[in-house]
Amino acid sequence: MKMNQMQVRVFGVVAVAVASWLAAPCDAGMVYYLPFDNGSSSTLTNYGSAGGGATAVTVNSVTPAASTNVIANLGGAYSENFPMAGGNQSGGRLDLPDSTNRFRMTDAGQYLTFVGWLKWNGPDAHADLRQGIISTLPGAQNNGWCFSVLSDGRLQTSLTAGSRNSTNTTLVVSTSAWTHVALTYAAAGDPSFYINGTNVGLNQSYYNAKAVTNYNPLEIGNVDGTYLPINGKLDDVALFDTILSAGKVRALVTAPGVVSGFNVGVMNQLFSLYDAAGGSTTITNGIKRQTWSYATNLTSHVAGDSWTNTTGGIFIQFGSNTGVKHLPRGTMMCVD
Repeated sequence: MKMNQMQVRVFGVVAVAVASWLAAPCDAGMVYYLPFDNGSSSTLTNYGSAGGGATAVTVNSVTPAASTNVIANLGGAYSENFPMAGGNQSGGRLDLPDSTNRFRMTDAGQYLTFVGWLKWNGPDAHADLRQGIISTLPGAQNNGWCFSVLSDGRLQTSLTAGSRNSTNTTLVVSTSAWTHVALTYAAAGDPSFYINGTNVGLNQSYYNAKAVTNYNPLEIGNVDGTYLPINGKLDDVALFDTILSAGKVRALVTAPGVVSGFNVGVMNQLFSLYDAAGGSTTITNGIKRQTWSYATNLTSHVAGDSWTNTTGGIFIQFGSNTGVKHLPRGTMMCVD
């Protein structure tokens, strides 16, 4: 029987084994997921619920391209490189599929969480400018929003509808080192920023309620589609239409260090299990199948922690005393 058809019975609960280390497309509000590889080769396939694939756009002869510079414990072999044109302000981008009507952030009922790993090369020759991670801004930069890195390494969101309304972080992103960055944003309020799983706070906020009517595609690696590219690499990028909790965001950083291959795609399956507040699920992290179950009364740890115990059990905590667990010596399994 093929792996993706296997069923594993765990204490009477039947769970479908996932054959890939990638996520099931529709879990937990994950609309876009770009790991930039499929486990064996580079790809721009979107493994989120929107489907399709990203489109690479060339600007001034510069096109985003696959890179083999990656974080080993995520289980992938490729990231995506976003270089500049001769160290200047312009560079290519990726357009996300079916994205012109998504994540517009025009009313109080809209939410987003962006997560990804960034290896930033530092500011370009125009050091007073921002460099784009993800954006909906058109070329005129006057109607949309973006998530960027400023010249001093601080993260910034900018919501623009005739005049700029920006929020910046207090702490900075390192240069030439892989850093996990995250943005959570409810259209009715200020955003929250995370660097390596830690909420880094705000040092200024000029947000006002303004309608954003631009319908550009969501663009990765650039601010306005032509200028202000990120000047660095991105990997394991995902965009959710929900607000991930601080514990989930931090677990995206801690879990891969404990369980190799636990990228955001795999973690999203555990998010769904946790959100159900009960049950079990079986996943494959690229090495072997593991059966995970919802857990309570996790003590001596805080939200976002990941750890192993003396008998080989693996635990990932998402809430104050709740999370998921995998107990290889205490779980009975039979494969049909």
